[in-house]
Amino acid sequence: MAVAKKPTRKKVTKKTTRKPVVKKSFQAEVWDTLSKIDVSRYIQQTPATSKRPALDYLSWTWAWTLLNKEFPGSEYEFQGDRWLENMTAEVTVVVRLSRGADVIVHRMTLPVMDNWNNAIADPTTRDISDARMRCLVKCIAMFGLGLHLYTKQDAPVGEVSDTITEEQKSLLLALINETKSDMAAFLAWGQVDELVKLSPVQYKAATLMLTSRLKKQVAAKEKKVKETKS
Repeated sequence: MAVAKKPTRKKVTKKTTRKPVVKKSFQAEVWDTLSKIDVSRYIQQTPATSKRPALDYLSWTWAWTLLNKEFPGSEYEFQGDRWLENMTAEVTVVVRLSRGADVIVHRMTLPVMDNWNNAIADPTTRDISDARMRCLVKCIAMFGLGLHLYTKQDAPVGEVSDTITEEQKSLLLALINETKSDMAAFLAWGQVDELVKLSPVQYKAATLMLTSRLKKQVAAKEKKVKETKS
């Protein structure tokens, strides 16, 4: 009697479907690249005088160098100056970034101002030239490079979702304790319920603020000691 053979089952292999790779747009690439550059080492300051306050600024030479380092072939063009009835003037610049068929253009207008950010009546050619280069730097910031300077921050934008490390938390906590700062007020400033939730931008701004506070406290103590001795 013949024994019926059991049917052999074919091995079914699961097909793995690969997720399509979403290519980042040129505009997103430009922003992600430039907004994360820390320009703090290139910041210069004009000293305060009786006629003007101290000013922090990024020179146009550094702004243009850093931009072209990442996106060579960038171009800018100054458009016609606009004169108003009160004899003040505005300058305009257009900055163009391109790679192949991809192009991004930003346009910026800026009044011709003095060192107090007041519009200058009947500006000289030097005033206009300086305003053009200031306008160029501001226009470049629209692509992400040094944009944080215009929000009174001292750190690059980076990723909004990033948080600080445990090591940074420890360093920050040490500064808070050393300056005898109020923790509740500090957390309220950062709009968080614990230090580790601070962003890198907030961390750098906080360390600069606390370090400055510490220096002032140390200077005040030293002054008090000198006064006591004298």
